[in-house]
Amino acid sequence: MQRMLTTLALSAWAGFSAVSAAGLLRETGLLTAPDGVAGFVAALPLPLPLGLAAPDAAAFAAILASLATGLGATLAWLHAAPRGNAERAEPIAASLLTAFFGLYVAASLSGSPLAGLFGEGPGFLFALALSFGALLFDHLVSIDDTGDREFDAAMRAIEAARRDALPRRERRHSSESDQG
Repeated sequence: MQRMLTTLALSAWAGFSAVSAAGLLRETGLLTAPDGVAGFVAALPLPLPLGLAAPDAAAFAAILASLATGLGATLAWLHAAPRGNAERAEPIAASLLTAFFGLYVAASLSGSPLAGLFGEGPGFLFALALSFGALLFDHLVSIDDTGDREFDAAMRAIEAARRDALPRRERRHSSESDQG
């Protein structure tokens, strides 16, 4: 399966976004029913409540839900049938990861309680850097394999020439031994 690292990284970020958005909606009081999504979210060990005002929590939940939706669409596009889709989806994936970085920086620099969502220490930034690395690695590994096709064609031509040369050499050796 191609683009496995990118798929894993983007899936993790989509999950983080979706669960965080649901947690923020729970904090606003919009998810109050004990069953369904609210029950699932209530069971998650989230670092919530963060202490955001309800309108702020709803706005950040919308941003995170949008990121989760964008990541899901990008994953679908990465694995769509035509190969060219992946090359067009990669910049979108990088943009979505950059949006996470922007949200983190804005929350951290402004002193927003939302910064608590990203945890303490450099773990968030390390995970983000690994995700960019996965995207870059998968891109470099899947760059047009024209060189590989040319190498394979050259190896097939060498093998065909070797197969043709063996019978000629055998005929030449047998004719030399008949004369000698």
